[in-house]
Amino acid sequence: MNTPVTALEATLEALVDRHGLRAVVEALGQVCSDKADHIAENWADMALAKTWDREARVLIRAAREVRV
Repeated sequence: MNTPVTALEATLEALVDRHGLRAVVEALGQVCSDKADHIAENWADMALAKTWDREARVLIRAAREVRV
């Protein structure tokens, strides 16, 4: 296994080790969904909110496919 090169990679690896890949991907999907809601409610930028919502759905769908 390669050593993480950045602090972000090290943090992500620790999260995956502790919670599992599926949970981390699901959590990222939820963060995207929350961000979409925040943008829609506070910035009224529906195009950007829609983009974040679409990415949330992609991550949540991908999480269902994770086997580890």
